[in-house]
Amino acid sequence: MTYLLFLLAFVMGPLGLATLGLFHHRAYTRTYPWIGSQVLGIAVPAAIVWDSQAAQWGIWHWSRTLTLHQRWWELPMEEVAFILLLVLMVLTLHKLLICLSLPLGLQRLANGLWWVILVIIGWYGLQATHLASLPGRDHPTYLTYLMEWSLPILMLQWLIGRQPIWYARQSLAMLVLGVAGWFTLADALALYAGIWSLATRDVMGLYLGNVPIEETLFFGIVTLLVAQTSIILTSWHASQRSLTLGAQWHPLLRRILSDTAHATGIKPDRYGGHLFVRRNAS
Repeated sequence: MTYLLFLLAFVMGPLGLATLGLFHHRAYTRTYPWIGSQVLGIAVPAAIVWDSQAAQWGIWHWSRTLTLHQRWWELPMEEVAFILLLVLMVLTLHKLLICLSLPLGLQRLANGLWWVILVIIGWYGLQATHLASLPGRDHPTYLTYLMEWSLPILMLQWLIGRQPIWYARQSLAMLVLGVAGWFTLADALALYAGIWSLATRDVMGLYLGNVPIEETLFFGIVTLLVAQTSIILTSWHASQRSLTLGAQWHPLLRRILSDTAHATGIKPDRYGGHLFVRRNAS
């Protein structure tokens, strides 16, 4: 199996099905392309730089015979396509999950799963700190490199978007479980086929089958980063839209209050930038 066939089977196929589900449930909105393009513009360049640096260090590499010969910053062209499609897949699945109402049992499971995800990230963050202190290394391990990049961004997202992210925790938890589980399975087949491989000295030695635990963490954390970026941008866009609509309706509100004054004796007035009403003095 080549890398192109891997993309067709494990990325483009599920992405196509998720897109159909998006239209079927009428979850496709006018803001989706705008928010999606912003997330792509942030996530894809950052992931390419991160991925390329790890490849230069030799943390992982790709088979020359199972990938195209063209390379971009040490990355085969299929890897660049994989990054782009992975971000699109996370965005589409998250949008789809938001419009679906989970049964009560799944809601409780998702609430518990959210806290499990946070504990796992915190635990492996501590492990990464320990591995970073090991002597005799000319570059960080996979886990240390992953956490050095992702944890500051995750904490910043949780700080500035804590309210919308908290409200979306159930869909986020189910999304992380689904994407990380699916790509752990896909990763196992890719490693077995020899499409890519990881340096043994750069992983902890904990495996899910033949997949290093760092790979599962990578897919889960990338899912969180992409989905939470989308949530924050969507929340910001909604707040800006509310302000715009308020500015549009404000003159109309003034007109209604002004017309009402003739019949009720209550006149519109302004104090400290806020609209309020004042009763006429008798």
